[in-house]
Amino acid sequence: MHVRPPSELTTEALHRIGELYGIEAGIRGKSAAGRSLTTILRKTRCGR
Repeated sequence: MHVRPPSELTTEALHRIGELYGIEAGIRGKSAAGRSLTTILRKTRCGR
């Protein structure tokens, strides 16, 4: 196994992965409609 110091790219990637896990944890167990509504609301808040 090779060990390297973290780069900006890997740090950003891990941060984004962590955010995705947080989103998934928040919608786990919701109905399809609930997950869809959560997605719509997140996109609206993010200005997408």
